[in-house]
Amino acid sequence: MDERASGFPQSVSGNVLEKNMKCMLHIEIPNFGNTVLGCLNEQRLLGLYCDVSIVVKGQAFKAHRAVLAASSLYFRDLFSGNSKNAFELPGTVKKKKSKLFHYGWDLYS
Repeated sequence: MDERASGFPQSVSGNVLEKNMKCMLHIEIPNFGNTVLGCLNEQRLLGLYCDVSIVVKGQAFKAHRAVLAASSLYFRDLFSGNSKNAFELPGTVKKKKSKLFHYGWDLYS
């Protein structure tokens, strides 16, 4: 296998690397992260696969626990070891921060 076929310089590619390359498929998808987050947001808006509700000043917002936890240490800690499916945020959340839950969420896009 030459450098053009493997993507690695000849000096780097050895038997082990070549064997691993035969078992590995590498596909580049432009904007993959944004595409996935956009699809998750569409699913959330349709109420699909939502597994948690976040309550802000009495209003509940459905969401995907994994996306929130991956996007925020606050949510990661909140969800850690807790299987509840609804969480009420403190009443001290400012209106500006509650926009986060409107899912104009910059977290999903």
